[in-house]
Amino acid sequence: MSCENLNGHEFQNRVANILRENHGVAKTEKYIGTKDNGIRYRADVVLTDKMIIVECKIKNTKGTIEEKILDKAMHMQHMIDTTSHKRGVIVYGGIKWNLIQMRYLETKIPKLFPSVSMIRYEDDTELKNI
Repeated sequence: MSCENLNGHEFQNRVANILRENHGVAKTEKYIGTKDNGIRYRADVVLTDKMIIVECKIKNTKGTIEEKILDKAMHMQHMIDTTSHKRGVIVYGGIKWNLIQMRYLETKIPKLFPSVSMIRYEDDTELKNI
């Protein structure tokens, strides 16, 4: 299931629908706590039964979103440390990612933020590994 023609909201809705089919209740754009800077944190998707935070990132155009992944992981770890959520997953998809950089982040993020992992949508389109 390709995501190369989707925008951010369409990708988020696709991920949420897949998660609902495979994992139960998935709520979108849900406020779940406050970041360490005092700003409310809104998760793209929350698997409420499993208490998993899911962030959806798509990149089908050129740009520099890769560096924002680390910031997102940091905020997710803070939410896990300060709320009842168990873990976080960043689902990323699209055709314009720098895959070398993203594969590197896939190995580094769990070391820096132990409760956060990454899944490339194209590698697991049914999101069974969440």
